[in-house]
Amino acid sequence: VMKEMLTGISFGVKEDGDDFVVTVPTFRATKDVSIAEDIVEEIGRLYGYDNIVSAPVVATVKPIPPLPSKLLARWAREAMVACGYNEVMPYFFDSANLASQMDYSLEGALELANVISSDMPVMRRHLLPNMLLHAQKNGQFRDDFRLFEYGRVFYPSPGTIPHQERRICALAYSRSGDSFDLFLRLKAHVESVVSGLGRGEIAFGSVVGADDLPWVVADNGRAIKFGGEDIGLVSMLHPVVRDTLKLRGKIAFFEINLEPIFAAPEQV
Repeated sequence: VMKEMLTGISFGVKEDGDDFVVTVPTFRATKDVSIAEDIVEEIGRLYGYDNIVSAPVVATVKPIPPLPSKLLARWAREAMVACGYNEVMPYFFDSANLASQMDYSLEGALELANVISSDMPVMRRHLLPNMLLHAQKNGQFRDDFRLFEYGRVFYPSPGTIPHQERRICALAYSRSGDSFDLFLRLKAHVESVVSGLGRGEIAFGSVVGADDLPWVVADNGRAIKFGGEDIGLVSMLHPVVRDTLKLRGKIAFFEINLEPIFAAPEQV
């Protein structure tokens, strides 16, 4: 029957044992038949898809186990929500206008060949700047809120794909209360989230090497350490940046690189 169907539409068909050797007619100039599956589709079309009897899948289908890092990322996001934070999902690009306002240099960032906006010419290297844009919008209508993002940052890597890091960043905004209390609460949330990942505890130390980050108050901030390595920091937003962006509330924030945590062995 299949042979008759194919010869009926000018396909050449030769039997080779249990197989068919099929020749596509030259007038099929669109070249839409090039693989065996295309022949099956032709037969199904001629026979009628509604006439094909449904049958259960013979093979056993097993779900692919998720990567450990995916599970850890999911847990971290759920932990942030449990701490009262709302997740935001901004673009992966830095705003040139915002960078200019904060006196933050975009030099050395990964430039885009085809920008989606003239204000977003490069891939971001930190999560916080875009978070501050969300703080500006929310601060117009709310006195207190907490936001976080789990996402990637990008750095140029000559001759290969850009270097990427998975990070988590959070900020707490409040027009009332004490700045130090806001800072301590955020610091406690960092400890809670990381310890819940089961890869080890974090420690805190002095902030160094943050001169190019205008939003950091280095003297009052704390570096976040994991396995003896600096993976991020927690700080109050610099008052100059806060005033420049016309943010009326106090903001405490943290940003950490999750890669060393994801790579660490699970602790029982």
